[in-house]
This record gives sequence, C-alpha cells and structure tokens, in this order.
Amino acid sequence: MADLADLVSRLEAVTVRLEKCAAGGGGKASAADDDDDFDTVEAITEFKAVMDKADEVLKASENLPSDVHEISKLLKVVCEKNKEFLRVSVRAKACLPADAPIVMKPMNDAITQIGEYRDKNRASKQFNHLSAVSEAIPAFGWVCVAPRPLDYMAEMIGASDFYINRILKDFKEM
Repeated sequence: MADLADLVSRLEAVTVRLEKCAAGGGGKASAADDDDDFDTVEAITEFKAVMDKADEVLKASENLPSDVHEISKLLKVVCEKNKEFLRVSVRAKACLPADAPIVMKPMNDAITQIGEYRDKNRASKQFNHLSAVSEAIPAFGWVCVAPRPLDYMAEMIGASDFYINRILKDFKEM
C-alpha cells in the first residue's frame, strides 16, 4: 500500500506542475506536439514516475491473490487513460465545457471499472485491498476539479487510508 501512497504523491506533483502551466508559470506545451517529445514537457515528466510506480504495483501483484492482481491491472489502465488525457490536454488550447465529458470518458470508464470490480468481489478475503484501491482511484479525476484539485486528491487518499489502516491492522500479527 506504500506504493499506492507513492503513486498518489506523484499525481499530486503532476497536478502542481499542470496548475503552474495553466497559470502561465512554466511548462513547454509546444513540445507535446511531437509524440517523441511528449515525455519532455515539464508538466508531464513527473507522470512517467506515476506510470513506473503503476508498473511496480502490477508486477508485485503477480504474487498476490488473483483479485488483487486483477484490480492492479485495472489501476494500470486508469494510469494509461490518464496519460492519454494529459497528452491531449497539453496539445489543446482549450476544451469547451460540452466536450469535457467526451474527452474524459475513457478515463472515467476505467475509474468506474475499478469500483464495479470491488463491488462484484465483496466476498473476497482481500476486500480491504480492493477497497483501498477503489477509494483512492477517483483521485485521478483531479483533472475535473477546480480550483483546488489537491484538496480533492487528499480527500480521496483519506478515504483510502481507512482501508489501508485496516489492512495494516489485519496483517500486523502475521
């Protein structure tokens, strides 16, 4: 679960950088016009660390029960959809309010899948693990929250912490 906390802290860093770009405080959105240069855009570089952390979580989950591995695969999908959203965002000048739901749909669908997966697996012995991911994953929706997405992310992390603490308590004696 420390990996999840690291993942969220990386997302917070990306949020801060994107907010600075939006406010005119840095970032070279023009580099995003070329796919090869996408990872060099200042507002995006930190997101590579989020993707790397998601890869680590997925790899570690291979040795865990199948439902934990499955939700880890879904987490990776959310990260990929978020990266694609960021790729579009740094290229776009602006998004009309009516277009926002269309642009956000792939990421929102991936986030919803995690909640549905958790709900389908309520009887799982790893329900607290599934819930920790499910409660934190809406933090990826920070892109829709204005004016303070970090507060929203902190709220999602707090919801996840409840389940993480339950996991720590349950496995403390092992």
